[in-house]
Amino acid sequence: MRAPLAHEYMLLIVTFVIENLEVFETESEIRAFSTRHRHDLHRPAANLTVCQKRVDSAGVRLYNKAPFKIKCLSTNGKQFKITMISYDSLIVLC
Repeated sequence: MRAPLAHEYMLLIVTFVIENLEVFETESEIRAFSTRHRHDLHRPAANLTVCQKRVDSAGVRLYNKAPFKIKCLSTNGKQFKITMISYDSLIVLC
């Protein structure tokens, strides 16, 4: 099991993504056809490890791993945080 500090860090990263959803593109905006990942956020390809470990890339990766029911709550930031904490969904994301 991961340390509580790691859970708080992951919650902060996902919260950053939720608060800045307009900056990120979804897969449905990138692709002309519908796929099962159309609700996921698009992660730009990056070869450098530094780019892959940035907050925005890590946040998109964690957001995409979240269950669809939790992603639906992303329009309501407060409800999203409560759900993430109460269901301890961060364990699923690890």
